[in-house]
Amino acid sequence: MRIELRLRNILQEHDLDKHGVVSRIASDLGVHRHTIAGLYHNSAKQLRLELLGAICTWLEAKGVPARDLPSRLLGPPELWEFFIRSSSVRVFLGEYQVRVSESHDRRWLSCNDAELLKTFVHSVTKQGRGQPVDLEFVPCQLLPMATDDTHSIEAEEGHQSSRAIYDELCAEEGMVSILVGSQRINLLVEQMVAQCFGAIPFVPSKENAGPPIYLAYRENDRIYSSCFGGHTVPLGLKGALRPGLYYRGGGGEWLSAPFDSTHDAGVILTSHFPDKDSLRIALFGYSGRATRALGEYFMDMDNAREFWPPQVVKRKYQLGLSIYRMEFEREDLVKCDPIPIEGLEQWIGDSFPSLPQH
Repeated sequence: MRIELRLRNILQEHDLDKHGVVSRIASDLGVHRHTIAGLYHNSAKQLRLELLGAICTWLEAKGVPARDLPSRLLGPPELWEFFIRSSSVRVFLGEYQVRVSESHDRRWLSCNDAELLKTFVHSVTKQGRGQPVDLEFVPCQLLPMATDDTHSIEAEEGHQSSRAIYDELCAEEGMVSILVGSQRINLLVEQMVAQCFGAIPFVPSKENAGPPIYLAYRENDRIYSSCFGGHTVPLGLKGALRPGLYYRGGGGEWLSAPFDSTHDAGVILTSHFPDKDSLRIALFGYSGRATRALGEYFMDMDNAREFWPPQVVKRKYQLGLSIYRMEFEREDLVKCDPIPIEGLEQWIGDSFPSLPQH
């Protein structure tokens, strides 16, 4: 198992990562600056127990809780550490539903989600040392193709149900929650994106702000109301609609990862709340094949550094956004390239981490 040194992460979380902090630690502990720099940049080849203890004492004196030391300083890639120490892992999947009578709904999962579920269970129980995996199914009423769900009773029921589930999820402590599938099938993903980026769930953004990602639906896709998707170009962008994933560049401009028979895209959104020791992950592709392929890529421990640690680290939360361009041959993934994300902090909602508005 690969072990990481996370001195820099701890310093950032506790607002200690100031200019000259490496030199200050080295001076206080009476060691060479390069020794501490190696720990700070996770490049050191070894770490003496005596020095580990001295660093823990220094951090504790600066306000880092003793209960977090030394476990938070070193271990497997921190993303997987959550799986190891969590009380359980909850995987939320969207469940298609069609109302066939007043008393009966027909329900099913997509083939891609079902395949990915097997990968999740196997990987989590293997890497997480036997932690239980709880499966939760989020109802999504499948309306007729031409139906606009804006004023649909069935859609409103789904919106309210997903909010209740998400409220409960946000109150959990010591939990890892994985939300699988785009907002077109997993309504919890809509709730999470709205929470992170200051939008109203299921309401298209009316200002040139909101989430820095947008799913442009295909012409024949069902109509779903969303704060980050639709059948028109994202707000502020001119030109013809190209189905696929749009995302904000460093200057706020919209860039795109178009969808076609061989090209696709996916998103991994992570939010961590240290006070509750809880981690939420939304993982979805533009299409079902991209969701499955990205999920399998995500569960490979060697890829953890690509989406962890998060880009934005605050005292109360950490937030990360990873976007991938994907290339397929038939249904097989042959390339998965991360897209650099710049300026994520400017898109975070002012009220985050408060829950989204109704």
